[in-house]
Amino acid sequence: MMVDSLANYIVYGLEGGIIISPFLMGKIYAQMVFKKF
Repeated sequence: MMVDSLANYIVYGLEGGIIISPFLMGKIYAQMVFKKF
């Protein structure tokens, strides 16, 4: 579920002109790191 949401957000950002790209990338990166732990 979480992965799907992240994937959707990434696609949205890419198609949305990457306006909040830094924010999204930071969020995704943090979630990925936390998931590893």
